[in-house]
Amino acid sequence: MRGVKKENLPSKTCRVCGRDFVWRKKWERDWEQVQVCSDACRRGSPRGAKAPGSGEIEAVLLRLAAERGGSKTFCPSEAARALVSSSSGEAWRTLMPRVREVGAGLVRRGALRCTQGGNPVDPEQAVGPIRYQLPDA
Repeated sequence: MRGVKKENLPSKTCRVCGRDFVWRKKWERDWEQVQVCSDACRRGSPRGAKAPGSGEIEAVLLRLAAERGGSKTFCPSEAARALVSSSSGEAWRTLMPRVREVGAGLVRRGALRCTQGGNPVDPEQAVGPIRYQLPDA
């Protein structure tokens, strides 16, 4: 890529923050495998990202539960996706542990019910996909 103007370098979109980034010399041998623009994005904490607080996560979880109604469930990933901008690509994945933690608190307080395979489970002990819903009336 010697002597190539910056505007003519190949570019990609970061799968975490959604920003475009251009080829760098240090990526010369593995450009095809590069998926993120920076070390911060590789760690899952993109520059300028403000993590949502517990109150904001709770509000989204309860809103989704109310929208679905009593018998319908939703995945915590729907809440994580709702919390990040649509241009952020896969950034919602970094929120999942926090969303599940806040959801577990809502389950302990009785505001939500957690299921796995249709059966009630403790969200702190559950491994794998879980679903939330309004508790039985």
